[in-house]
Amino acid sequence: MKSLNEYLREKYSSKGIYHYEDKIGKYLTYINSNGIQETQLDILNYIGFLREQNLHPKTIRNHLYSIKVYYNYLQKTGQRQDHPCKSLNLKDQINRAIQIESLYTSKQMIQFLTEHKTKQSFLQRRDEIIISLLIYQALTNAEIVNLEIKDVNLEEGKIYIKSEKGKAKNTNQSRTLALKPKQILLIDRYLNQDRPGLQKRSETLTEKLLLTKYGKPIKPAAINRQINHGHKKFMKMTPLKIRQSVIHQKLKEGNNVRLVQAFAGHRSILSTEAYQTNKLKELKVGINKFHPLQ
Repeated sequence: MKSLNEYLREKYSSKGIYHYEDKIGKYLTYINSNGIQETQLDILNYIGFLREQNLHPKTIRNHLYSIKVYYNYLQKTGQRQDHPCKSLNLKDQINRAIQIESLYTSKQMIQFLTEHKTKQSFLQRRDEIIISLLIYQALTNAEIVNLEIKDVNLEEGKIYIKSEKGKAKNTNQSRTLALKPKQILLIDRYLNQDRPGLQKRSETLTEKLLLTKYGKPIKPAAINRQINHGHKKFMKMTPLKIRQSVIHQKLKEGNNVRLVQAFAGHRSILSTEAYQTNKLKELKVGINKFHPLQ
């Protein structure tokens, strides 16, 4: 009979297999069984146990999906005829509210850019460009990696951000944003001094602006690791939180919400308004954060 690992290897990547086996193992340990006799109620009891651990709703859903994969395996190998949780779906609400009190200040973000040091010096300017696009233009990871050389107009000091056509409704709209003078110089030097050498490291030519050390386009998931390399744990910053901080700061400075919406590329004005906060809320946040009795 085919083992669980063999079944998973036929369908999933090595990374996926690791996560499925980990979560399935935790489930089987909890029920102290091989899962063949368990009912949907037993699975719901396990979900209740996970909720008691204060896990993120998305994490709990991942656990349930892994359990579903396990019962798919039991059915496929004839160890079980039914699937106790095939139609089971969770409705735990994910809190998508912007945590205003935890956002970065402009000073913190500028310091992060100024003090960033890349281990490989020939990638220093590339990483500074990435960080600057985060803190000055509030771009998303996807927008940064999709930039092409033609999207940068150094003479006019502008950069064009493409929308992701055909993607989910919550993707940002296309827009043209101004570059800071220091960015213009940085990108110019990168294009003329660094990028040609990086491109030679790959047999495949690409028009993508930002390349890896192997001359290939960078991936969205790699940006967080790249910009935080060498930073101490308490100094690390996440790309999404940088974007949120920049948008919030623009609203806090009194910029028109419609202009900020266009800057951020939000399709709905409601997405931009989520970053607003009133003075009373700011006062409460300040008291909670800095009061000596806390």
